[in-house]
Amino acid sequence: MTTTVAIQEKTLEMLEAFKDETKAKSFDEVINKLLLQSKKSKKSYFGAIPNLGKFKREEIDRLA
Repeated sequence: MTTTVAIQEKTLEMLEAFKDETKAKSFDEVINKLLLQSKKSKKSYFGAIPNLGKFKREEIDRLA
C-alpha cells in the first residue's frame, strides 16, 4: 500500500541527507532505519568517569 505524507521542506532535506549518508534505496528504508534506531536501548554511561573515587557518605546527613 502506498501512502502520501505531507512534510516540511526542511524535513525533506534532512531525510535526503540521511538517505545519502546511509545509502538507503528509498525514503521508506530511511524511515525504517530511523525508527529502529530510536527503539534501540540507549548507551549506558556506567563507568564513563573511571577516575572518580568511591562515594562516601558524610558523617552528618545534611537533611537531618
